[in-house]
Amino acid sequence: MPLPRNEINSIKGSLRSALSTKEPHGIARAVDLPPLPKVAVPPTDGFQQNHVEELKVDGADYSNVLNPLLDAHLAIQMNDMARTYESQSSLHSAVNHALGSSKGNWLIPALHVVSRNTHKVAALADE
Repeated sequence: MPLPRNEINSIKGSLRSALSTKEPHGIARAVDLPPLPKVAVPPTDGFQQNHVEELKVDGADYSNVLNPLLDAHLAIQMNDMARTYESQSSLHSAVNHALGSSKGNWLIPALHVVSRNTHKVAALADE
């Protein structure tokens, strides 16, 4: 069960728009997660599909950022904090890699948001 196409398009569009303008806080908002539950709850049943979307901006491939972000959104909807953590961890790695391979520090706010969310999700996944 992937995310609905309109939700995928919304997340992808926000990320594409922010990346194309290299707007640091816009990118941070685009990689932020929806609200997390206050406490971990049992996951709902359902097969979680890994998303395979393509996102290229100014010749750079950001698919490795987009797909774990989409996977994390879906895992949150399914209340699966273990899968959310796996997806968020992949997102964290991808943003860190993108920062290391980009010129300038315009991804620092995004890395800060992703780091904070990774910490929150890890705590919920451990409950």
